[in-house]
Amino acid sequence: MIIKNLESGDWQELYPKTLARNVILNSGKDLQEELDSDDSSIEVIADERENQKSNTVIIDNKFFIFSAEATLVSVTQNKYVRSSVIFPFDNAGFFTATANLVSSTAALSDTEHVYIREKHGNRVQVSTIGTYTSNDTVTVDVQVIGVLT
Repeated sequence: MIIKNLESGDWQELYPKTLARNVILNSGKDLQEELDSDDSSIEVIADERENQKSNTVIIDNKFFIFSAEATLVSVTQNKYVRSSVIFPFDNAGFFTATANLVSSTAALSDTEHVYIREKHGNRVQVSTIGTYTSNDTVTVDVQVIGVLT
């Protein structure tokens, strides 16, 4: 497995390199064996909801990778814009989540922070802090990786 990083518009390899055969899983198999085996199941879910488009990969009904682009709409509060980003399942256990600013109807500099406010088994709540007017929208990219219970 070679991990690369985008630097100055060009992909550069990060060191040290980790070979998939050197990553040993709890099952005793190395990562390359697991990736090559036919006994793993991979499910891909494309989902579209109001103000949200997402893709999810579920591996062996145990692990998930969730990626969404969501539009948060300011309604009454002028300092915060919040919205829940909903998973296509309700049994997320331990997971890590990130949210990044993509665009805004307000000036990008008006958004001071984008963060995950709450985490639940079926969703994360994304919040921004900034200067907004009614009906301003903020589009965020949300990435979640975790374990299903």
